[in-house]
Amino acid sequence: MISMTTAALMLMTLCSPAARADERADASSRSVGVAAPRQGYGFTGGTPILALNDEALSRQLDAVVAAGSRWLRMPINWVVAEPHRGERDWSRMDRVVRAARARGLTVLGVLGSTPDWARSSGTPASPPDDPRDFRRFAKAAARHFKQDVRHWEVWNEPNHSSFFDGTVEEYAELLKLAHRAITRVQHRATIVVGGLARSSLGQSSAPADFVEELYAAGARGHFDGVGAHPYLNAATAIFDEDRVWGEVEDARKVMRRNGDRKLKIWITEIGWSTWIGGWTQDRAADQALSLLQRAHDLRWVGMVVMYTIQDRGTNPLQVHENYGALLTADGSPKELFVRLSDGATASE
Repeated sequence: MISMTTAALMLMTLCSPAARADERADASSRSVGVAAPRQGYGFTGGTPILALNDEALSRQLDAVVAAGSRWLRMPINWVVAEPHRGERDWSRMDRVVRAARARGLTVLGVLGSTPDWARSSGTPASPPDDPRDFRRFAKAAARHFKQDVRHWEVWNEPNHSSFFDGTVEEYAELLKLAHRAITRVQHRATIVVGGLARSSLGQSSAPADFVEELYAAGARGHFDGVGAHPYLNAATAIFDEDRVWGEVEDARKVMRRNGDRKLKIWITEIGWSTWIGGWTQDRAADQALSLLQRAHDLRWVGMVVMYTIQDRGTNPLQVHENYGALLTADGSPKELFVRLSDGATASE
């Protein structure tokens, strides 16, 4: 295993243009030394990645590539791209997409977040008053990113009221409209049901129930995979892995029962906070590698995306400041980065 010092030097080296060129050439094969699903694994920086300066963005994406990743999951937020009806500005997303593609990463774009003008009440989590407005946005996004983004996730955690406060039927309508709009522009695009949160009393329905209702609403044929977010426990190191994975497997059974046995579950977000009351870096790395192994062994898992690339703060008492999978807030490598980059190096 490479040392933390060696990993830090690797990150510094990756900032050079020559090193980035080498990484682009290797990006599709570097995860061979790590057990992973056949479609590979990746990372997400969440919405904050859109606001990073060039140096910070390069640091994060270079770390993603050095960790043997193939994917970057990123928001293509409606509320950001079209704050006023018909006035679209893709510049914040363009910068990230170009940087990711320059490094050989495949982009999974997440469509969602309703702007003020498209809803008479509620928040960005509310469905638009007229679903056709979302269809127009999805088509515009597919056209604008036609050469660089061909994998699309429709909304984030649509079964969780904090992220989508409409009904399953309303979500199914948005999904169907987005699928039709995108595939008219990109005939071979991949459309994934927004990553489903684990069940939570009063906040989110069970993934299997949500998927069952999607089929009842006529959504079959309008998606190529179902996203899942099987977080073990967001706050502590205590978890019930069998229960969480059981929910994912239950959703898979619903897909099989409805004739979609060939479609896969995409783990589009999962993470472990290394705050003082949660996971140690060692244990978080153990769990991440165990997840990749499990996803590798289950042929019905398409890919895995881990949340997030870098810690967002330095307060060890704050859960959400310490979800960085690869880097601490000051850019130092975390244990998972060391192990993944070690595996990638071993495979070269």
